Amino acid sequence: MNDAQASVAAATYNERNRLIFCLLAALAMAGALAAQAGATLQDPDSWWQVKVGLDFLTTRTFPTVDPYSYTFAGQPWIAKEWLGQVLLALAYRAGGWNGVVTAIIASISLTVFLIGWFLSAWLKPILAITLAFAAVFLINPIFTARPHVFTFPIIVIWTAVLFGAAREERAPPWWLLVLVV
Repeated sequence: MNDAQASVAAATYNERNRLIFCLLAALAMAGALAAQAGATLQDPDSWWQVKVGLDFLTTRTFPTVDPYSYTFAGQPWIAKEWLGQVLLALAYRAGGWNGVVTAIIASISLTVFLIGWFLSAWLKPILAITLAFAAVFLINPIFTARPHVFTFPIIVIWTAVLFGAAREERAPPWWLLVLVV
């Protein structure tokens, strides 16, 4: 084996270790969240979020007034979370409230995986995973069945790509704009 082959083998081994660590962390997070699945649905707006998504799927139009809020019924409304509400509605159609909880758990677990993956390129995998769990622990109170949870993985990717561009002293790629629209 020459030096080039040894270098490729070492890189492949390191990436495999990173991948295993990150997958195990995501599975551990999914297990921990599944054990507390009921807490995900404690937000009083969970049904409202799902129902607006179901309405969008039925009518194929953006709502312009809020038909469900007691204090805001019939008032003009801008649907700014429509995609997340549609994802919640699709999860609800697929599996009821268990489907909604599964979608939320999947999004948060993917976030842990991505944080671990990007950090482990620069840190030891165990430290990267520890930081990923710490970050998720700090935002734990907002783990509810609401559209913002689907933005967590997007924020991690966006941040990692921006940091990569800054580190390489180049402009970030144009496709990154799509993630924040």
